[in-house]
Amino acid sequence: MLICENCKLERLQPPEAATYLGVSSATLNKYRKDGWLLASKNSVGYTYTKENLEETKNLIAKRNRGVTYDNE
Repeated sequence: MLICENCKLERLQPPEAATYLGVSSATLNKYRKDGWLLASKNSVGYTYTKENLEETKNLIAKRNRGVTYDNE
């Protein structure tokens, strides 16, 4: 876990983020590539904020329930 000094946000490394979402590292990477998850790129890789991970959890839960933007 990292703390961004400028923005005071807690940032998780990919293994921590995958555990937080309850998915594999490969699935986490797929979510990032498909646009389901925002990540920040730095010199050593990607980091994720808990806020973005929570948002992704909610989107995935809605998708799994069959909710679309038309009938929310």
